[in-house]
Amino acid sequence: MQGSGQNWTSVTTIEGNSNDQVSRSTYRKGNSILAGFGRPKWSVVTDGSTPDPAPTPTPTPTPTGTIQVGDKVKVKTGAKYYNTNITIPQFVLNDTWIVLSISGNRVVINKNISGSMSIMSPVAAEDLILEGTASAPANPIPTSPTIDSGKTYTVKSGDSFWRIASE
Repeated sequence: MQGSGQNWTSVTTIEGNSNDQVSRSTYRKGNSILAGFGRPKWSVVTDGSTPDPAPTPTPTPTPTGTIQVGDKVKVKTGAKYYNTNITIPQFVLNDTWIVLSISGNRVVINKNISGSMSIMSPVAAEDLILEGTASAPANPIPTSPTIDSGKTYTVKSGDSFWRIASE
């Protein structure tokens, strides 16, 4: 990201499947393709030489009915990504999401309650419906108990994600 705080001017991304290759793209502030972005909390990233920090305890929700970190929410029909004119897609509206962070009226939803998707999307608080608090479960979507063990592939010069996926 170029600039800092409210004065950022552009975002540079590393995109994993751009024209069948990994590429770097820079988007200027105001580009309609930017619906939101996040930055890692580097203070919790380790290089493996020190133990991971203790997990942050889940906050206890207050009885006021306001949305809290860890709550389960649904997005209202017709909602747009925070501070944009981009309508939130139907697959997001059809699922229940866990609140990752809140800053004023800006709420970031992260993963769905089944854990099968992660979207890191900013939404206005008034566009959310509280489905369950951090301490009370929403109706979870049943997941399959099968686990795919996957396989190992060694990347070679000239490989693309498309070629690797077809192996």
